[in-house]
Amino acid sequence: MYPLLLLPGLMNDARVWQSVVREIEHERTCVVFPTHQEEGVENIAAAAIRTMPPGPFCVAGFSLGGYVALEVFRQATDRIKGLALLSTGSRSESESGKAFRQRMIDAACDESGRRAWPSAAPRC
Repeated sequence: MYPLLLLPGLMNDARVWQSVVREIEHERTCVVFPTHQEEGVENIAAAAIRTMPPGPFCVAGFSLGGYVALEVFRQATDRIKGLALLSTGSRSESESGKAFRQRMIDAACDESGRRAWPSAAPRC
């Protein structure tokens, strides 16, 4: 089986994929890439691709991770053997979408946001 790259959504971390990884990690390598460590979908995708072992792999993205998964596919089409998009859109990230994402990150990083969304703390 091909390795699987799993991409969390905005304000999510590896915990969003925890039950999936538990179910299939005995069958294949699972890499959950932290989408909060890079700026911009293109950069997140490039960094995620670099974490994968050489050769073909599959990719799944949830929410923002779906946008990143599509960009992974665009950047590494010849390596992708499967693509899953969960609760996401299928269009490229617009300028207004980028601005909205940044507003959400900023809100999550203020004091009340860190209490409400502790999973966002690594981004702050």
